[in-house]
Amino acid sequence: MAYRIVGERDLAEDVLQDAFLQIWQYASSFDANRGSARGWIYCVVRNCAITVRLARLHEVAIEDRILLAMFDGNAVQVSRLPENCALRRGLEQLDPRRRDSLILAYVHGCTHDEIAERLRVPVGTAKVWIRRSLITLRAL
Repeated sequence: MAYRIVGERDLAEDVLQDAFLQIWQYASSFDANRGSARGWIYCVVRNCAITVRLARLHEVAIEDRILLAMFDGNAVQVSRLPENCALRRGLEQLDPRRRDSLILAYVHGCTHDEIAERLRVPVGTAKVWIRRSLITLRAL
């Protein structure tokens, strides 16, 4: 069932792992009066698969060579992306501090607190910059 929903074997295996973890963690919430254990398990797997499928709809595929072109040691160089790359055009249109917050979050994996500290802004500001930058990139 997970494979039918997500369409990829590896991804379906990840869905099953997540589903079984949820089943293990929330086994006490199963109520035999509301249905069979098999039905409950199917519902958990189905919900996990749908969540993954919906999340993938919001992903934008970027070729590895484009992402690797951005890196120069620890710094990220947007100018190293190919000129015809939509990601480069979108990032160049962002305010530099907003672009930096987005790169720190998604390329370097920094937390909101770390981004706020590095950019010397309040945490709320860093969160808003990231969110608005993502909205802008999607629109572009």
